[in-house]
Amino acid sequence: MSSRAAENRLAYFTLVYLACYAPIETWASWPHLTSPFYLIDAIGMAQLLWGSVHSLAARPRRAPGLLAAGWAWTAANYWRAFFDRVRYVNEGGNLQLGAPEYWTVGGALVMALLCLALSASMTARRTDQS
Repeated sequence: MSSRAAENRLAYFTLVYLACYAPIETWASWPHLTSPFYLIDAIGMAQLLWGSVHSLAARPRRAPGLLAAGWAWTAANYWRAFFDRVRYVNEGGNLQLGAPEYWTVGGALVMALLCLALSASMTARRTDQS
């Protein structure tokens, strides 16, 4: 698979991810959409959207940098969210949705780290000729 094809797949995957994640996170955060925690999510969503659209619009050249930045922001946010939950449970707290909440956020963290690794690798190998 060419580097451009891999970048296209990641950009389309990111758009599908956003189509699921954005409405769910917005619904879960309602009516606290001015909360700093939701605003951090919204910034990540905007970066992922911008990175995906920029990447797809750059054809035939490659442009994975903004996509990598979006996944870096999102992975950092998931890192904080997951380890906040780990700390809370270790201190004897109970999560609102229980174990599914813990594993969903953990799975999202792993997925975001994989997308970050892929997009960062694409950015490091980027040349205008590929």
